[in-house]
Amino acid sequence: MPRRCGVRGWIRGSTMQRHNVEVGDIVLWYDHADRNYNPNPAIVTAIGLNDCLCLNVFDPTRFNTVIYDGVRHIDDPEVKREEIKLAGGWDYKPKNKPYPVPPPDEDLPKPAKKGG
Repeated sequence: MPRRCGVRGWIRGSTMQRHNVEVGDIVLWYDHADRNYNPNPAIVTAIGLNDCLCLNVFDPTRFNTVIYDGVRHIDDPEVKREEIKLAGGWDYKPKNKPYPVPPPDEDLPKPAKKGG
């Protein structure tokens, strides 16, 4: 049976969409669920109802990871409640975009020949 998460538990009838996140994924954690703070990487250690996450957050100012339970997605409307903000907010990490493939050599302009 899934356990309840967050300070007040899960919200019945939430309209928030399900997120594609699994245990072991790395996400970004924002202090006070505010994107103006610098994000810290975090590992998802548990998923509760309505996609509340338990995160092990890597804080560069501390020796060990910090555990936050009941962390909601930063775009979740419930994250605006003050008691839920204390757990912070999570967001997906930016995807690693592959570098564009350079054009083949024949498409590149030829250097001008010197002299005759």
